[in-house]
Amino acid sequence: MRFLPLLAILAALAPAPSRAAAPAVRILAAESMYADIARQIAGPDAHVAAAIANPATDPHLFEASPSVAREVARDPAARDGLRRRETLVQASLAALRARLHGIPVAETEPVFGYMAAALDLRMREEGFQRAVMNDTEPAPRQVAAFSRICGPTPCGC
Repeated sequence: MRFLPLLAILAALAPAPSRAAAPAVRILAAESMYADIARQIAGPDAHVAAAIANPATDPHLFEASPSVAREVARDPAARDGLRRRETLVQASLAALRARLHGIPVAETEPVFGYMAAALDLRMREEGFQRAVMNDTEPAPRQVAAFSRICGPTPCGC
């Protein structure tokens, strides 16, 4: 009985069994806002990085730097996610291209141009688009042609 308290004290003072340190979880978020959320959820043991670290950066204008490429290369989930997304996008584009091949379309500005080309759509009245994009007035014949393509307006004008 005398030894029981002594054993309890020795057990309390004994070093804990050593465990191999678990590797830190690596998280690569697209933007700093998502990185902050990931940091809060994952805790201090996670390595969290943001591809776009500056919250004032417009994500539509972002161009990956070599450091971002290295971070993606270190993150298997990011690489796999990019591959899956690319495969999904390619399959979706192929299905849409098969359905929409050659359909004539018109738009007010050429922001849809790359997608229209990828879908093999036939763009009409590109002169109207260029005029609007360049902040100039389209010629009356371009406005009339665009109006004919769009058909009657909901108000009947």
